[in-house]
Amino acid sequence: MAYGDLKVNNLIYDTGSGDASRSVVSIPLSASPTFTGVVTVPTPAAGDNTTKAATTAFVQTELGDYAALAGATFTGTINGTSLVLSADLTVNGTTTTINTSVLDVEDINITLGKVSTPSDTTANNGGFTLKGTTDKTFNWLNATDSWTSSENIEVAAGKFFKDDKGKLRSIPVNPQSSNATYVATTSDAGKSIEATGTTQTVELSGNTGFSAGDAVTIINGDSSTLNITATNSLSLRNTADASTGNRALAQYGMATVYFTSSTVAYISGAGLS
Repeated sequence: MAYGDLKVNNLIYDTGSGDASRSVVSIPLSASPTFTGVVTVPTPAAGDNTTKAATTAFVQTELGDYAALAGATFTGTINGTSLVLSADLTVNGTTTTINTSVLDVEDINITLGKVSTPSDTTANNGGFTLKGTTDKTFNWLNATDSWTSSENIEVAAGKFFKDDKGKLRSIPVNPQSSNATYVATTSDAGKSIEATGTTQTVELSGNTGFSAGDAVTIINGDSSTLNITATNSLSLRNTADASTGNRALAQYGMATVYFTSSTVAYISGAGLS
């Protein structure tokens, strides 16, 4: 056996079917070699995280465990820290759970019950629930056509409940002073009519359209007698003596008219004759 340096240009080796020659300069170096053509190496097992060379087959297998950049479909549970979306988010599921102490919504309107064909039936029991010792609910019920709260509702000082006539604890005043006769309208229901000055008569008509339960208060704010007339088949019944017909309201007198139908009303008050 010989030892020492060997200076050659080509190496001749047996291929099994003959000899072949290779230039020594084409043999890769042991450090930082440069390959050309197709290099084939063994494919590591899936999940291998050693320093072995990774073949294209190994890389493709590992990439299969990651989501595509576009049109990715996820399964199972997805965990993360922060998520920022630059487009719309659509959740197709049965339950969406948000575990956060504060939920800020920039939109000024939240739509509930948005289904393909919304109706009062699909809206039934819609609303929200606040968990406590017992559930605190605010729901819309189809049977009553109403929003229904399971709890008391209290407004802050200086605030009040309102309807189309104004504050619920106040009786709005409809002042009348320019016309000799003022004909009460359905918009006067739940209000008071205060007659002064030129207005000397308040007319209650049977064809105005008052409904059962409507009430109108009439105030004589003048020093002269105010006439209250019943027209167009209205039966105006005096609760004091069971008489029917027109009434007179004395100076600064006040009377309330309560309708049981569009053509029947009862009147009672102070200064009434």
